[in-house]
Amino acid sequence: MTDQMVLKTQQWLNRTYRSKAGFGSVIEDGYTGWGTVNALIRALQIELGITTTANNFGPGTISRFQSRWPNGIRQQDDGAQETSNVYGIIQGALWCKGYSAGASDITTHFYSGTGKAIKQLKSD
Repeated sequence: MTDQMVLKTQQWLNRTYRSKAGFGSVIEDGYTGWGTVNALIRALQIELGITTTANNFGPGTISRFQSRWPNGIRQQDDGAQETSNVYGIIQGALWCKGYSAGASDITTHFYSGTGKAIKQLKSD
């Protein structure tokens, strides 16, 4: 059975990144697999300004991530207006691992529902 949240993640990834160099596309089938995981990684690399994307989270991605967020990505206050595709990538990754991000679609916000899911993931 397909997972509707995974399907929404795949659709969002294609809608947001298909036209970006280095992304390609992801099959929209509602199943988490390497294609979806790799698409999430490539999307993050694009957000980090990496022009030659790869299907791994290697030293280049780690270095760019740590430069951009030396103290990690912080949760927003609920109701904050700032949006970021990185927050959407986080939500999609959580759904693909079976965690609810506290919303019925990708919001591109990092509110308490997403924060709660990350805490749950870390404690499991």
